[in-house]
Amino acid sequence: MKHKTAILPGSFNPLHIGHVAIANYVAEYMNIEDVWFVVSPHNPLKQVSELFPVEHRLKILEIAIANLSLPFKTCDIELDMPKPSFTIDMLNALSAKYRNHEFTLLMGADSIADIEHWKDYKDILANYQVFVYPRMGYDAEALCEKYKVNYVAAPVMEISATFIRDSIHRGMNIEAFLPYGVYQYIMQYKLYK
Repeated sequence: MKHKTAILPGSFNPLHIGHVAIANYVAEYMNIEDVWFVVSPHNPLKQVSELFPVEHRLKILEIAIANLSLPFKTCDIELDMPKPSFTIDMLNALSAKYRNHEFTLLMGADSIADIEHWKDYKDILANYQVFVYPRMGYDAEALCEKYKVNYVAAPVMEISATFIRDSIHRGMNIEAFLPYGVYQYIMQYKLYK
């Protein structure tokens, strides 16, 4: 029987407590054994200039999950893949490398609403289980029905990386919005200044 792993891909610019809470929900409430956070060096739907170096984003992920007793792992498979990164290529690469794992893609309702703009999105829907969690302003259940994917009744987390970056840039202390140790790392390296 294959090991059931949920993949949470993202720019994580930066990772915040919303990301961690969703992963925690999936690990505890869904039939999932672990959750891998996959850092995307360059999401084709985002400007690369908006991102700080991937090494910092990866380190923030490592700091964030280091003190948790949850079955979380960081995954840097996309760092060695062509840029920009495409989800289907990442999923296929993971499936080829880790043959004893069954991968489930985890995404927000905002992402599934936009999935028809993704490379080979029909292949993703045909070959991988997809879990969709709610986001404010989207009818997640209707979208799940439309695309025949699984709805995850997780709490709505309305914390965005944009809010985090803007707040820090304005000099606000938003330490409680970030996993333990992440705010200190951001301050140490003067990110978002």
